[in-house]
Amino acid sequence: MIFITAAFLFSVIILIWIVNLYMQKREAAIEPPKLPIENKLLIDSILNNDIEGVVKSLNNYRAAPHSKSEAGKSAMELAISQNNKFIIAYLIKYGAFPNKIETKAAIESGNKEIMELVITGKHLAIIKEYEFKKL
Repeated sequence: MIFITAAFLFSVIILIWIVNLYMQKREAAIEPPKLPIENKLLIDSILNNDIEGVVKSLNNYRAAPHSKSEAGKSAMELAISQNNKFIIAYLIKYGAFPNKIETKAAIESGNKEIMELVITGKHLAIIKEYEFKKL
């Protein structure tokens, strides 16, 4: 009789543990992961074509140049879709290496400067051009 009670108690504990695990996984699946604030600032700056905001996010706040938006688009993809060669150049300068998807997006953009920048990674002349325009 004691053995049956102990076995029943053990099975109830296991069942509670399994239900608890299920609820934790369910909550994690419902709530999308939140972007770190520095990456969110970078993505917002890209979407607003704010070059100074991008530089500040990358340099001062140490945002990851390969950050992704909540929709799953990379910073590089967003900059390409914004047709902003200066932001693309700064992303490359700070370590973003264009992948196949981003290279395809650059080619599909039809902008020869952006295509060349994404394919070759030669960003210095474009950054100098931007800095000269700022003066």
